[in-house]
Amino acid sequence: MTPTSVLARVHKWKIDELRREISALESQRQKQQFRVLEIDGQVEDEAHKASGNMIGTFSFASFADASRTKRNAATDAITELDEKIDYLAGELQMAFEELKRYEIAEENRSAKEAAEIARKEQIESDEIGLEGHRRRAHN
Repeated sequence: MTPTSVLARVHKWKIDELRREISALESQRQKQQFRVLEIDGQVEDEAHKASGNMIGTFSFASFADASRTKRNAATDAITELDEKIDYLAGELQMAFEELKRYEIAEENRSAKEAAEIARKEQIESDEIGLEGHRRRAHN
């Protein structure tokens, strides 16, 4: 196994790891988005219930404040997750580029090796032909 093929395997592993991390972060982001929608729905339901009576109107204000705090925390988490996802996407892009370089280097090495084998075979074939020609000319 050549050093470039080993490096390519390492980068493939790194790419897989980055993909898993991005996937996990995207899953967390979806959960936070669902949480925001859930909170918005709860506030809407409570506002509808509170509009029917006086006590509900007074308690709704504190519920709305608590819900706003939870919603802000969820949107902050989404923003943080977006930043992490963007960073890892950049890392993934760089890893892909590096992997491509190693794959190209390995292909070039293989092509040079194949060309060298073909050259040696051609030299051997030429020598056999030349020897045959000498024998016929000598006889």
